[in-house]
Amino acid sequence: MSTLATQPTDLPLAPFIEGLKPNYRKEEATSLVRLFEKLTGEKAVVWGAYFIIGFGEYSYSRKGSKETHRWFKSGFAVRKNKVTLYLTTDLDLYEEHLSELGPHTRGRGCLYLKKLADVRLDVLEKLIKKAYQSYEKSN
Repeated sequence: MSTLATQPTDLPLAPFIEGLKPNYRKEEATSLVRLFEKLTGEKAVVWGAYFIIGFGEYSYSRKGSKETHRWFKSGFAVRKNKVTLYLTTDLDLYEEHLSELGPHTRGRGCLYLKKLADVRLDVLEKLIKKAYQSYEKSN
């Protein structure tokens, strides 16, 4: 039986945030933790070796497999060059909000931001909230 490499940990959040470079990334991570906790009602958990900060958890099985995996409902990763938000939804459903957000790129359920300061936080808040609520409604 294989398991996913990225698992929830009890690693403390503060050392991860303190280690972020450049310095503005620390502020972004702190702001995002507050925002996600407020919108999801979940506490931040470090997933992997200081890789992703996740909120909530669910179990799933891949198509054709009986093996169950754990994953976070929403989360983010702060890197040197970008911030990735994992929103557990099809972002195509939120084109109206995405057009108002500001500079970003995206995948199906991931939103990539160069800087948090470059986007409209009120729109980002709506996106996070609606994506999380859509996940909750689907289960």
